[in-house]
Amino acid sequence: MADKRYCRCSDDGRPEFYGCGNLSAPAGFVHQRRTMGCMVLIYVLAGELHISAGGRLHDVKSGEYILLRAGEEHFGTQRSSEDISYFWVHFKCGEWRGADAEELRQTAGKGYIAAEHAAERGGRLPQLFRQLLDLSLAPPPYREKLAACSLELLLTELSRECCAEISSSSNEFSPLITSVRVWTAENCARRLTIAEIAAQFHYNAEYLSSIFKKETGETLSAYLLHSRIERSKALLTAGASVKEAAFSSGFSDEKYFMRQFRRLEGTTPLRFKNAFAKKKVNNR
Repeated sequence: MADKRYCRCSDDGRPEFYGCGNLSAPAGFVHQRRTMGCMVLIYVLAGELHISAGGRLHDVKSGEYILLRAGEEHFGTQRSSEDISYFWVHFKCGEWRGADAEELRQTAGKGYIAAEHAAERGGRLPQLFRQLLDLSLAPPPYREKLAACSLELLLTELSRECCAEISSSSNEFSPLITSVRVWTAENCARRLTIAEIAAQFHYNAEYLSSIFKKETGETLSAYLLHSRIERSKALLTAGASVKEAAFSSGFSDEKYFMRQFRRLEGTTPLRFKNAFAKKKVNNR
């Protein structure tokens, strides 16, 4: 977390929406070389995007995003090894500049924030991207206003996630518990047990669970469950079936998954999936 770079736009005005889409391409895709006069936000749904931006190389994986700043050249660095799909949006909203964590903590809630040239997981971003795509295709005369409002919501959620990450990195948890949280979230799709998580960090399961609960206020098993539900939400919005989302998120029982999803999210997995899956645009 220490080397994470952020950028901030202090403009609180509504962003100017230019266009958005959902690119899907077979293996072998390489991003074209170009310099845009606007900001570009890309969220990868499947596969891996290999891209150079701002003089740095990035491998943006499924469930991660990258923000490309206006006026900076970006281009693909190698062909994708598998089918790839990602959301994109072009927009403007004032000047973006680099900002450190302390400045962002002091200005939380003002303007917009994003990780700068750094892939970062986004919990609600795929849902909001699908909503943006849907509203950008609405019939006139409200299309432009709906798209701009939806973009504003997406950028606000992106800012909120960055602020939450910065807050959690400011000594809120010990290095051990921070590592446990990160590793558990990244490996939750496996059929993990609490004993296996503890063994990964060379601790007794009961002891690790105890200190995890003391520091975070929730049990390690509850955190594992929440991580799996978050992963399933990303899969559902990417088009996976309820069964696929369940088994690809570490659940061995589809009915148990559906019960837990409804308990935590207040809706069924299918309703959640359908909420933002009305339309799919296949352009760039």
